[in-house]
Amino acid sequence: MPSGACWHSDLKVFEQRNGILYEFYRIMKDFATNFMEGITGAGELTLLAPSNEAFRKLGEKNLNALLANQQKLTEILQLHVIRRRLSSDEIIQNPLLSHVESADRHRRLYFSAFGPDDNITVSVEGGGVNATIIQPDIGALNGIVHIIDRVLGVPTMTVIEKLQSDPIMSKTHALAIQDDFLGRMQAYRDPYNPRIQQKFTMLVPSDDAWEVIHRTMGSAFKKLFMGEYSYNVRQILERHLVVGQELSINNLTSQGRDNYLQTIRGKVKIVFVENGGEYFAEWENIRARVVRPDVQCIDGVIHVIDHVLVQRREISVSGSERFTVNALLLLAITLTAIFWNARALQH
Repeated sequence: MPSGACWHSDLKVFEQRNGILYEFYRIMKDFATNFMEGITGAGELTLLAPSNEAFRKLGEKNLNALLANQQKLTEILQLHVIRRRLSSDEIIQNPLLSHVESADRHRRLYFSAFGPDDNITVSVEGGGVNATIIQPDIGALNGIVHIIDRVLGVPTMTVIEKLQSDPIMSKTHALAIQDDFLGRMQAYRDPYNPRIQQKFTMLVPSDDAWEVIHRTMGSAFKKLFMGEYSYNVRQILERHLVVGQELSINNLTSQGRDNYLQTIRGKVKIVFVENGGEYFAEWENIRARVVRPDVQCIDGVIHVIDHVLVQRREISVSGSERFTVNALLLLAITLTAIFWNARALQH
């Protein structure tokens, strides 16, 4: 490996034509020599190296478009670099390590570890793409290489497909299949060209966000996920969905500190807090932190939040309301019985 001498001299996995990383090596060598020189001449790094199969998953059209755009290619490659050594053990043993800065200064990488202790899987999300580390901790003189199964930063999924596949969005997806909410999303079309589907911006509560509801509104949570409140679920999810616009976090905060997002079910305030550089979505008295902004999809963008924008009144039935419903039901049964008894006496 000519300019890669500072990587481990035995790291033949890059150069071998039948090696798992040959396509990545070829792209660096033929299309991104500056990037290649940059990672070999820098200090300690972690390189998330897509496998040959990862590039095949992009499809020929997407790959050729990427290679033809030098600036975009450089940004994508930089997204795969962390400017420090980060082992899989550190990711697994440090649950607070939820995100790290990539060499593309504008984007972060989000790590998660899941599975039984004897078979833990580590995944990374960057630029709207979830990848699994399939071969971790390949040592090099100036860092570590983790081989991943997808190319980060080149989304190939729709918003709906992302909901279906991302492990931290599984509970939102479980609710979205109620009342055909996903089917309604697919039915939204451009009013000027019905063949084109609308763009979306979606605030997606994480699984941890739904766990907060579970702890604070246990019975209502259970009924939500049993399908007893499908109409309420639809209203809640519509409050988190914008149709017709694809709004990045920069778009949402471009007008200053406070901005408003027009969802299907009203306005949500988006707040940027300069001290700490964090973003929040506010509705009524609820403040949700944006824990993963700008999850890019081919038909829009997702911003993952740590609280559900919902009030207790929307998903709970008070004792007086339950009494009223039961009383009305009893009255209906009584009147029906009286009616049939009266008819029987007439005959």
